Amino acid sequence: MTGKLMAKTGFWMLGCLGLATALGPNVANAAPYYFSSINGGTVANQQIAENDLFFELSQSGLDVVFKFQNSGSAANIAQIYFDLTGPLFTGTFSLGTDSGDGVEFAPGATPSNLPSGEPIDFTADYATGATPPPAHNGIDNPGEFLNVILANKLLADVENALVSFALLVGIHAISFPNGDSMALVNNPNPGQAEAVVPVPAALPLLLGGLGGLAWLARRNNRKSQKAV
Repeated sequence: MTGKLMAKTGFWMLGCLGLATALGPNVANAAPYYFSSINGGTVANQQIAENDLFFELSQSGLDVVFKFQNSGSAANIAQIYFDLTGPLFTGTFSLGTDSGDGVEFAPGATPSNLPSGEPIDFTADYATGATPPPAHNGIDNPGEFLNVILANKLLADVENALVSFALLVGIHAISFPNGDSMALVNNPNPGQAEAVVPVPAALPLLLGGLGGLAWLARRNNRKSQKAV
């Protein structure tokens, strides 16, 4: 093989590799996204939910996949909600694959909005819930998962939307040891376990930081949309 042909072949292979990397399903963020409770619950239940329930992001072709999982068996993800603050961030969601037996979700959820979400301006643009009985068909054991697909988005754009609060992800968890349920919202940074969601009691303290400024911008944008 001549040097010129080898060079052309090498460039072609590199180009194919780059395209496969850009569009392939294996591009993922480095750490999972955890949640913080927004409506109280016992300290023990909060620790269970905030330690065990999470989602991971990955790029699959032109879409971004949210993979919801549970590393324990003391809580159950029964409903999932997405709140997008357009025009800052818009998108179309759909259900993807799940882990099979023991996990079954359908579009729509009951209740239709994240419980206790009103004080933080959470308004669901897309929701999915476990089919009856949710205590059996939710995500309640290690190894179980549900994929939710956000069409025509780049992973970096979704990560930026989560950091800026332009996108919020909420879950309704049930089947705690004492029978309680709990509403939770994602922490904006992957791997971040501490609570950062500005629930009403903590809102004044958070407004002094960048997170608070982003939250105020989000609330103002939401209000402007409602006024139109």
